Amino acid sequence: ESVPDPDEAFRRANELAEKIRQLNTAAAVLRTKTAGRVWDSERMSLSALADRIGVSTTRAHQLITQVRKGRGEK
Repeated sequence: ESVPDPDEAFRRANELAEKIRQLNTAAAVLRTKTAGRVWDSERMSLSALADRIGVSTTRAHQLITQVRKGRGEK
């Protein structure tokens, strides 16, 4: 907001938005992989995984589905 040139300010705002998007993507990948590690370490039910990581059972299922897909499993 303190950049006097509005074009430069907009360019910087776009750069910030892109960096935030990249961080969000990286965080989502890390979260998914970590959920898979927790699940693999104990082979718990999806309900138990959901309780353990603080998400709904539906979300736990989505995460594990993504993990399996990444491994080439069905």
